[in-house]
Amino acid sequence: MTLLSMQHRILSSNILVNMKILSPSAIRTLSNTTVNCSEVAQPQEQMSEQEMALYKLYRPERVTPRKRGVDLLKDNRINKGMAFSLFERQYLGIHGLLPPAFMTEEQQAYRVISQLRQQPNDLARYIQLNSLQVSLFLI
Repeated sequence: MTLLSMQHRILSSNILVNMKILSPSAIRTLSNTTVNCSEVAQPQEQMSEQEMALYKLYRPERVTPRKRGVDLLKDNRINKGMAFSLFERQYLGIHGLLPPAFMTEEQQAYRVISQLRQQPNDLARYIQLNSLQVSLFLI
């Protein structure tokens, strides 16, 4: 079994569903926001040693960003765009800095993919993907 298939198996197992993590994109969500530790279940005892090692490697980190307000929105590593919940917006001081609508990361990805498919040629698609890469990964 390859490492990737093992990772997928662990991410989709009941253990992580019990931790209220329903998709791999939720891991990014949890890693950038505060989580009430009482809501997150501890890993179950039925995991093998290899599964436990992979769980420890890919488990979500509960880290609260130190940046607030505009500084948080300028940091592409922790900015989720419109995917911040109302509580997160108020807690992080970005409540009035974002549009008053909420859009999940999956909805944002769908919107970008549909815009990409509407581009007339490869050059336009390249320009759109290049601007997306700059906004996502520029540090």
